[in-house]
Amino acid sequence: MDERERLFRQMINENKEKIYRICIYHASCREDCEDMFQQVLINIWSSLPNFRGDSKVSTWIYRIALNTTIDFNRAESRRMKNHQQLMQEFRLVSGQDDRWEKLRKEKMLDEIHSQIIQLSVIDKLIMSLFMEELSSREIAGVVGISEGNVRIKIHRIRESLKSILGGQNHE
Repeated sequence: MDERERLFRQMINENKEKIYRICIYHASCREDCEDMFQQVLINIWSSLPNFRGDSKVSTWIYRIALNTTIDFNRAESRRMKNHQQLMQEFRLVSGQDDRWEKLRKEKMLDEIHSQIIQLSVIDKLIMSLFMEELSSREIAGVVGISEGNVRIKIHRIRESLKSILGGQNHE
């Protein structure tokens, strides 16, 4: 085993649970989570020669994981949009309203109403790191905004979630 592979295995062993939790936070289903996780590992392996050690390994890995999940969701959004267009064209041509399409739309509406989906991408990133118990300073380093801005966003997100949940206290 060469040095790069040894370092990669060590990094993954120390951070795999954190990576997986980030994928869970940003995936809409188990299959997407598994795909995201694999893509994060690929991206870490590919980026390993470029790691200069300017930040902690965990911060660098968080950054890769978050960027990968964002890219994955953007690609998934494009695929879904293309699929919807194809289904609309099919219905226009066939004159039928597909039952599967109705069920899919109902499921999508349920997901849209879930509290996590209501958050913006940056807010999801911040809250996933917050739930990982990173400090405001660490979150700021990963997300690329000031520490004060992180604290303000966390406060606003928590207040927003409380109002969505009907004022119940869900710490």
